[in-house]
Amino acid sequence: MNTTQSLRLEEVCDYLLNTLNEVLHGFSVEFKTALGSDQATVLETFRQLESRCEDKTGVLLSSSISRTEAELLLNCSRLCRKEFDPDEFETRLGFSLDHAKLVEDALAGLV
Repeated sequence: MNTTQSLRLEEVCDYLLNTLNEVLHGFSVEFKTALGSDQATVLETFRQLESRCEDKTGVLLSSSISRTEAELLLNCSRLCRKEFDPDEFETRLGFSLDHAKLVEDALAGLV
């Protein structure tokens, strides 16, 4: 994977989509409290990101998502890391904690 400044959307799509899916369906979430957003916004973000991931290759993450989306995605990733122990995290999301932290660093740089 590239450095956080040059991450391409296609490199992180599966992780971000899996994270959003877990937040929406994997465990109980108080959306406003935990994420500062409602469930409908998280679902819409999932749908929009899914569409973007299909359509764009080679596009930098930094030019693919807005600051607001980056903040929501960062919060979702952090919430999943809190919710799952390290082994369960990798099993459920399909990515290591190191990968998650790299993506979170890139997202934090956009917020």
